[in-house]
Amino acid sequence: MRARISYSLAPDLPALELVCADYEAQRFRSHWHAGFTIGAVTRHAQGFRCEGVEWTAGADELIVLNPMQVHDGYSLGTGWSTRMVYLPEQTFAHMLGAEAGAAGTIGRFERPVLRDAALHALFVAWHRAMDGACGVAENALTRSLFRRLGLALTASAHASPTAHDAARSERLGARAGEGSRAADERAAPASRSTAWRRSKRELGLAPKVLTSQLRLIAAKRMLAEGASVVDAALECGYHDQSHFSREFAAAYGITAGQFRRVQQDRQRG
Repeated sequence: MRARISYSLAPDLPALELVCADYEAQRFRSHWHAGFTIGAVTRHAQGFRCEGVEWTAGADELIVLNPMQVHDGYSLGTGWSTRMVYLPEQTFAHMLGAEAGAAGTIGRFERPVLRDAALHALFVAWHRAMDGACGVAENALTRSLFRRLGLALTASAHASPTAHDAARSERLGARAGEGSRAADERAAPASRSTAWRRSKRELGLAPKVLTSQLRLIAAKRMLAEGASVVDAALECGYHDQSHFSREFAAAYGITAGQFRRVQQDRQRG
């Protein structure tokens, strides 16, 4: 069975992205998302590496990733099915409402796998209710789900989560420049080696992978703004559309064309 993937946006909250997928041999490359990632495996189990540690998520467990946590994903030999939601921190804070306190102080998940059978079942039921183009506000399970998710957050180990993420973004940008230089064949071997070690140690990504991820982010932004797949690929430095499409699917699990169509439908709606 080939991968079957459904990608959509919440009709009344388009910053909230929803994915429902059946994977057999999918392997996600190391990447990160700007906002929170929350998901449930509904068939078999999924393996993934998050910031240097191997994890398995299966029955009764939620995958909960904080903004910009580097991770990958892979089959454990049986394939897997999953339901995921991606949402910016501001949107998550809005969804948590009064329980969250002031926006931007919602904390972080302590571990990327959360074992809670009741919460897993609630998330899957909420996600299934969204299949019929149901809005977040009209989903009867929304309040219960996000109240429970809010309780699962812990105070960040950093005094200011937002400031921490901004600092990490700045380091990512700085390392991207190093990564580009290190990948250049004209760079001295010692420079390439030093850049690779620093990037791997501080960010969990080799410079080449980091640079590729930042290109994907730029291309994804262009697609959301209406650029064609070909134009986004060429503008962001890919040799051809097929190369870009493979990289996009390996990071996000959906095709670039699929992402663009849904984003354009939202803007026309």
